[in-house]
Amino acid sequence: NQTDSLMAFYAENSQRLFDDRVVLRAGVRHTRGSTSFDSTPNLANQQTGSRPYSATTYTVGGTYRATQTLSFRTGLSTGFRAPTATELAGDYTVLA
Repeated sequence: NQTDSLMAFYAENSQRLFDDRVVLRAGVRHTRGSTSFDSTPNLANQQTGSRPYSATTYTVGGTYRATQTLSFRTGLSTGFRAPTATELAGDYTVLA
């Protein structure tokens, strides 16, 4: 029982160099949204509400073509996973 709202923007650029033997890439993504924990029937003491989140991630990498049949590729990137409503507004009771 959750409601999600999400907006994201992604841009990427690629450059070919040295007669296409080297390819460089870079990209960036900005994500903005909110997750709401909705009212749930038969769930006592729930904490409903909404929480916003935002994150910016990136990726960079390159490819080097050593021969016609052999290429080397490398890359570095970051990642982001939007939280669920349970993670944002979870209410746990621990019994010892």
